[in-house]
Amino acid sequence: MKLARNQSKKMSILNDYSDVVILGGSGFIGRNLINHLLSKTDVSISILQRESSSLQGLDNPRIRFVEGNLSSKSSLGRLLSENSIVIDLVYVNSDDENENLSLLTNLLSVCVEKKIKKFIYLSTAVVVGNTRETKTSEETIERPYTQYEKTKLQLEKTLKDCFSSTNIDYMILRPTAVFGDGSKNLIKLVDDLGNGSRLLNYLKACVYGHRKMNLVSVSKVISAIMFLAEKNVLTHFDTFIVSDDEDEKNDYKSIELLARRALGMSGYFFPVVHLPPIILRIILRMRRRSNINSNRTYSSKRLVDLGWNPKDSFEKDVVEALNVISGNIS
Repeated sequence: MKLARNQSKKMSILNDYSDVVILGGSGFIGRNLINHLLSKTDVSISILQRESSSLQGLDNPRIRFVEGNLSSKSSLGRLLSENSIVIDLVYVNSDDENENLSLLTNLLSVCVEKKIKKFIYLSTAVVVGNTRETKTSEETIERPYTQYEKTKLQLEKTLKDCFSSTNIDYMILRPTAVFGDGSKNLIKLVDDLGNGSRLLNYLKACVYGHRKMNLVSVSKVISAIMFLAEKNVLTHFDTFIVSDDEDEKNDYKSIELLARRALGMSGYFFPVVHLPPIILRIILRMRRRSNINSNRTYSSKRLVDLGWNPKDSFEKDVVEALNVISGNIS
């Protein structure tokens, strides 16, 4: 870690003079973050909005909408200021591998020009790709396998290259599989249990067994974002994993049991016999998955050691999400 240049600053820099700029506010995490900021803080919020954005109906005097897009330096110039704390949640699903890189490069150049206060970039824990390590951390050497993993890692490197010679504090957040209100995670599991083949579900329970799910609630991700935004965290730059992998119930067996309870389903007719992990490894390799290690975990220790202490209960968050999903499916 690099020590901060000025440790005499107030520990909280998120104040009435700060302008929180959210990029990607119409997405799942973005919407939850906006709701949190409106209900839990008094800061002003600036949002870059396309003409067709789903955020158009959001009406609050603390929100400033700037019409434009990430490819327009003029709209970014109107959006950003010296007091801006920028939270970048954007990832474009595109056939053009360079589109995300071009948009981020454009954004970073305006951030440097405006001399913003802080930049927080949401990446992903899976940039480690097909690493052989079972317990991964920020020190794990990345071996990206899929195009998504390769692109995300390249975006991280672009961010570092751009800001390393500036006075702008910048952090990269790597969450695991995020679930919560509006997320697609857990939906397939609930749908398969409620509407799928009981035999197939039984076989999956035997094969997947204790496989780590690597789930983390959106409330915990937002907690980490707010922690990094509010605190002068004694670093000019760092990367942080956000996970809930230390919870013993963050595996397929436990999550499936909670899902069955949410659906009001009884157990299987035959007892579940967990098959050797090598079988799942072969299946995942055949499906060309980058992570074929069913025991892989991602550690949030670096963030915890810095003082991050979320109060959320993993099981409670999972049950709430499953109840919402099962109610929508039934």
